[in-house]
Amino acid sequence: DDPGVREKFEKAWGGELPLKPGLSFGEMFDSIQAGKIKGLIVVGENPMITLPNIKRLEAAFKRLEFLVVIDTFLTETAQLADVVLPSVTFAEKEGTFTNMGMAVQRLNKAIQPVGKAKPDWQIICDLARKMGHSFSYASTKEILNEIGDTVPIYKGINHNRLEKEGFSWVSSCNTRDLAKYKFEITESAPLDIKSNKKFPFILLTGSSLNHQGTFSRNSSSLVAVAPDCFVEMNRKDAQAKKIKDGDMVVVGSTRDKLTLKAKTTNRVPEGVVFVSEDYEWIPVNILCDKKYTNVRVSKA
Repeated sequence: DDPGVREKFEKAWGGELPLKPGLSFGEMFDSIQAGKIKGLIVVGENPMITLPNIKRLEAAFKRLEFLVVIDTFLTETAQLADVVLPSVTFAEKEGTFTNMGMAVQRLNKAIQPVGKAKPDWQIICDLARKMGHSFSYASTKEILNEIGDTVPIYKGINHNRLEKEGFSWVSSCNTRDLAKYKFEITESAPLDIKSNKKFPFILLTGSSLNHQGTFSRNSSSLVAVAPDCFVEMNRKDAQAKKIKDGDMVVVGSTRDKLTLKAKTTNRVPEGVVFVSEDYEWIPVNILCDKKYTNVRVSKA
């Protein structure tokens, strides 16, 4: 909604930008169920595993008139698609990564792509051309140059120098610019969690230490290091339930239940259990109607 920024990007991209912000992930699925969204392109994401309320998501995907998935593997979401466009892995493409330390690192292609797979940027350019708007990029270098021209913190970035010198946001700012940024301690808004005597634990899901998403679970080395999905629960809670480390337990909600191995720990607080969502053979989100939900845990 900043007129100056809008003008700059409209000039760079040769078109008008929408005046209103787009929809969040949750709002998209609400719009699909309401019949307002007819088609969807999912890029490098597997919501059928990573998002809660899987049955609702599946129903929404099936209601779409047309679903396209761009991904490297035939994920659970890709299996629902009308068209799957194969993208390459990080080892088969070029570009840059920006890490949390504000450093931009160059990515060099190590091996040639297999089959018909293409880098994401080429797929998006091909789709844009089919939809009547041609992007003129011929390489990742041109894309990076555009980023440097349009995004102030990337100003001065040089594709050819990245391999040896790297680039940092800090180096692109002067001291006066950096003075605008400061760290502050903030308090998050309280979660709307209601206690439930029948389901006394709060289930949290997320990434595990050794896995994250589709890529890592397709690595035989990582699976060998961490082959099992388990439920982590506080030692005091486990003791009260007479559950020992390694016992098989049933984790159940009002929606469904799963049988998992218990891991007792002090990493999670009392009243909370955690299950990784990175094991596709343990679809933990079938228990959830949102990112956290009430569950009960008992010995199997």
